[in-house]
Amino acid sequence: MSSFWFSCGGHDLKEEEFEDAQQKFKKYLNEYQQLDPEINDIIMRIATKQEDVEALRPHFLAFVNQGSQHLERLKHISDLSNPAFWFPAARDLKRKFIFHAGPTNSGKTHEALQRFFSSKSGVYCAPLRMLAAEIHQRCNSEGVPCDLLTGEEKVTVGEFEAPHISCTVEMCNTGKEKTYDVGIIDEVQMLKDSERGSAWTRALLGLPAREIHLCGSSAAISVVQRVLATTEEELEIKMYDRLSPLKVSRRSLRDAYSDIREGDCIVAFSRKHIFAIKQKVESATGYQCAVVYGGLPSATRLEQSRLFNDPNSNFKVLVATDAIGMGLNLDAYSDIREGDCIVAFSRKHIFAIKQKVESATGYQCAVVYGGLPSATRLEQSRLFNDPNSNFKVLVATDAIGMGLNL
Repeated sequence: MSSFWFSCGGHDLKEEEFEDAQQKFKKYLNEYQQLDPEINDIIMRIATKQEDVEALRPHFLAFVNQGSQHLERLKHISDLSNPAFWFPAARDLKRKFIFHAGPTNSGKTHEALQRFFSSKSGVYCAPLRMLAAEIHQRCNSEGVPCDLLTGEEKVTVGEFEAPHISCTVEMCNTGKEKTYDVGIIDEVQMLKDSERGSAWTRALLGLPAREIHLCGSSAAISVVQRVLATTEEELEIKMYDRLSPLKVSRRSLRDAYSDIREGDCIVAFSRKHIFAIKQKVESATGYQCAVVYGGLPSATRLEQSRLFNDPNSNFKVLVATDAIGMGLNLDAYSDIREGDCIVAFSRKHIFAIKQKVESATGYQCAVVYGGLPSATRLEQSRLFNDPNSNFKVLVATDAIGMGLNL
């Protein structure tokens, strides 16, 4: 069987594909240990010149067809052009979406949570572990059994799984093993994030809940509409306004920790900075400071938040990382003032904060970060320092702590 060729015909292969298929078929005949008895019989007859090699043609064509079917299966498995079909459990449901769009402190998440608490089963997808833990605790305090699932802990409140679960968005279930009446995807604008956005996209396409509430900035509406256009699912949009005004202070704190007021929150860059600021504030004001940062255990973070929120506790000031910007419920009531400087953690955060401050206050924001040319940084600093300019607020990285005169 080392040198036979079939005549052309009876197939749709191009000439080079036909030759390649014949070589593979010959290799199959020579190397496969358990050939079909009929093929073995034909080979024996060909060897004794009782049959022509064409007697193997039907088996050759079946071999080619089987390879084509396998290739089609591989193509189907590797087709990533329509992510919506990666989630059959969600596609089997007729899901309805309600987008609660608005700024911080507008009540958008409250309405979604009320629907979550009153449902027979539900899933809350949080942007942060501490927020997932807070909703878990709040749900159980309302008399609604709710489990907790994050990347670092799993809490089951009863002998069996509770009908409600609070989880980080990365940990949400998208399989067929469980469906929910109500789902909440919080801070949905994070689907634009280059590092974590895929978790929100996965939840948006795959969360197996019949009614899904999206909470977040109105800036995400167009993206959500485009994603849901691929699933042809209903989207209702509800707009919210801030419940209290956001104002920029007319003067900067400028390291005068004695000016810190009861109820203020100070955002720092690291655990080391948090405890350094905590020590200075407590020394200058006599207030005790609660601290919140990612490295704390969930229970400790929640306890620190509770102490800060409790008007009867001695913890009057909060020092925290930017985790508090992800919906953690803290009663920080200090207003942004003209002349204030807001420190962000990256260029992306700088421009997001700049947009929010300008939208909420009407002030223009100067920006300073390491990637700017020196001349531009100096010009932005000059505009912020100039009392006659419209740039009343500065948004910057911690470069301002390196001696820049502002």
